[in-house]
Amino acid sequence: MVHRRGLAAPPGLLTLSLGLSGLSLGLLALLWRVAGRMARQARELAALQSITETGLATLDLEELLIQLLGRFAAITGADAVVLYLIEPDRPAVLTVRKAVGIPDEEIAGLRVRLGEGLAGRVAAMNAPLWFADAQAIPWARTPYVVAHNIRAILAVPLRARGRLLGVVESMYHERRPFAPDEVRLLEVLAERAGLALENARLYAETVQRAERSAALARIIGDILTVLELPQTLQRAVSDMVRVMQPVDAGAIVTYDPTTGQLVGQAAYGLSAVAIQAISGPLAAFPVAQEALETRRPIAIDDAAADPRVPPAYIQQFGVRSLLVLPLIARQRWVGVLFLFYTTRPHRWTEDEVAFAADAANEIALAIEVARLYDEARQRAEELEEARQRRVVFTAAIAHDLQGMLQPLLVYSEMLRRETPPSDRWREAVESIALSVRRLQRLANDLADVATIEAGRFRLRPQPCDLIAIIRRTVQEAQATTSSHQLVAEAPEVVEGRWDPDRLAQVLNNLLNNAIRYSPQGGVVRVRVTVQETTARVCVSDQGIGLRPEELAVIFEPWSRLYRERPTRGLGLGLFIARTIVESHGGRIWATSEGPGRGATFCFTLPGVERVVAAPTPAPTGARG
Repeated sequence: MVHRRGLAAPPGLLTLSLGLSGLSLGLLALLWRVAGRMARQARELAALQSITETGLATLDLEELLIQLLGRFAAITGADAVVLYLIEPDRPAVLTVRKAVGIPDEEIAGLRVRLGEGLAGRVAAMNAPLWFADAQAIPWARTPYVVAHNIRAILAVPLRARGRLLGVVESMYHERRPFAPDEVRLLEVLAERAGLALENARLYAETVQRAERSAALARIIGDILTVLELPQTLQRAVSDMVRVMQPVDAGAIVTYDPTTGQLVGQAAYGLSAVAIQAISGPLAAFPVAQEALETRRPIAIDDAAADPRVPPAYIQQFGVRSLLVLPLIARQRWVGVLFLFYTTRPHRWTEDEVAFAADAANEIALAIEVARLYDEARQRAEELEEARQRRVVFTAAIAHDLQGMLQPLLVYSEMLRRETPPSDRWREAVESIALSVRRLQRLANDLADVATIEAGRFRLRPQPCDLIAIIRRTVQEAQATTSSHQLVAEAPEVVEGRWDPDRLAQVLNNLLNNAIRYSPQGGVVRVRVTVQETTARVCVSDQGIGLRPEELAVIFEPWSRLYRERPTRGLGLGLFIARTIVESHGGRIWATSEGPGRGATFCFTLPGVERVVAAPTPAPTGARG
């Protein structure tokens, strides 16, 4: 048998070999650590990418919360995740907002104060806390930790742009330690989630502002459709409470400047007793008085701690927080709008106060419009009642006057037929007859006015010739004056279907008016023109004329009572003329170049059926 012996290695070569082996192991360890670090970084990047994608997937806050907590649980391997958020109106309180792995009914309404419990301590320190066994830490044993036998907890602050939003708790059923990398990963994830939540919050606020602007427009449109004051007040306060939810109640009190009293008018979410509690002297309600005097809204977060709040507000209907809004329109104190929180205190935000103030300004204007409408309606009712009394009185006077004039007309006519013993006798009889005729015309005018104002005026149209009516009326008017020359310029015939007696009355009133207001005499001209199927009649005089302010009221009844004129009258004739013309579908108006320049009264008459032009005068032959 042959045994071979190996050659012994030189000492230097052995040393080199061992060195290379150590170098390889060190390199492998380094590479292993690098690979591990890269793997962790890859996992972190994937986790961050996952949270970022979740934040970009939706801007709906509720949906975002559910998705974010689900991603947290999946990334960290947690059995449950609970999210606390700081209450906007109470920065020292954190409320459980959402959870996965724990039923909603177990966390609903759960709150902790800053510095209390695990979440409160994390928020107060603005730094993470973790426990391998939370059951051993008394202040970490929240109801859900005990109920679900939670052991390990890692809690980190939730921040966005350096601002603390809340706390995230990642919880496990088994005891376990937390490596620094795990803590750092959850912090980074919470930071990214905080940005997503902040963006969703800003989006929600933007949407809320838009919705409130739209709601404000609806409120304005809503209350402006109702002009009655009680309905306007009730609709305004109910709309405001609904738009400003979770506001619990609201009320509007109006201010009476004559008594200095606040009067409870409308409420939403309050009893009738509560409305009475906000009524009384303005001085008894310092907060309302201050709001009106400063013309600025007053937001009170803690009603019990504010001396300006009347005790009745707290004792009778449990006000916790309130917003007091002055209602001012056209520099006038209209009243005060109150918005109440009665179930819990509330910290009013600048956006809430600004929106409510804008709404209050519009509500004040709507209330003022409703108040003015109410006053106008009451005034209209009073005027209508007075008009009705005047109609009855005028009709009674006209009836009695006509009855008394009838025998006077008979006797004056009998006297005219008797042989007068002298000229003075004849003149006296003519004067009596003229006065009786004037009284009869006045009685007839009064009767017509009563009929018109009672709404019983009617026409009796029939075929007639306008020119024949004009000629006859001009002749009758000419017989009453020797100092005026009445001239008619008209076609030969203008026929249509009208009320001839009423048209004669219009012309008679216009001619008598022209004669009466041109006491120096002169020419009274009646001009008739026809365009298509509409006749136009104008009566011009050379009398005292009209001032511009008289032109605006001259056709109104009783307007003569308000004008200083050298002759007397009641101003009924032109009103009756306007009614007759307008009843025919025409229009009547007056023009004048001013006092002393005469006046022209014109009216139109539609419905012309036939026109015959006046014959053209034969030309005078030329002398040869």
